[in-house]
Amino acid sequence: MNVIISIFKIKIDTDIVPLNLTVLFFVTIVLLTNRRKLDSIYALLSKTGKTKIEDIFLDSYSTDIINAKEIIQTGIHLSSNLNEYYSQYRKMLETGGHLKILIVDPEGHAFDMAAMRFPNGVDSKQERLRAISSLKTLNKLVDEFNTTDVKIEIKLIDYLLEYSSLIVNLNDLDCKLYIERYTFRIYGGSKKPKFVLNRNSGEWFNLFNHEINSIWALGKPYDKDSLK
Repeated sequence: MNVIISIFKIKIDTDIVPLNLTVLFFVTIVLLTNRRKLDSIYALLSKTGKTKIEDIFLDSYSTDIINAKEIIQTGIHLSSNLNEYYSQYRKMLETGGHLKILIVDPEGHAFDMAAMRFPNGVDSKQERLRAISSLKTLNKLVDEFNTTDVKIEIKLIDYLLEYSSLIVNLNDLDCKLYIERYTFRIYGGSKKPKFVLNRNSGEWFNLFNHEINSIWALGKPYDKDSLK
């Protein structure tokens, strides 16, 4: 009881008489228990709270490309991605994987708007050239792997995409959805915000999955012989 008395700073000579120490004991236990629960919650939140913008994907991004049975990928031109992970795409295709990829049409108007994203101004021709470079890279993969079966499908769209995406094995329970958000005059280049969703992500997964598949459906099939 001395502990309880010290917690509530009770003066024995004046306060103890009107108080029932048994009730006070249980009140103290409840208060201390709730305090421990709150401390546990605060500790958990401090560990799991997301306040930092992630600008890199997990190491699983590379291995997921290699081991994928199917990939659906969209982006403005995806030139950096195709250059960095070219060998991973080849390994995926070598083992029978199927690649669906969509980028912005270099002959369309969307690149005029895309160039506005950069703080110092960029000529839209530069962005179009990056798209053309990506198509040339994809043409090489098409020539190598689309010999008997169609392993690579390429589409173009004249629309300014808000983010690039990569869906791995959409029909599997462990499907992953990688998102890299395009920015406007902040966090450009490799610093663009990135995050990963799966089926446990609930409505966010459903939202992006629906959008990406709708974008793919609206894209126009690319004819590699039309590349100038």
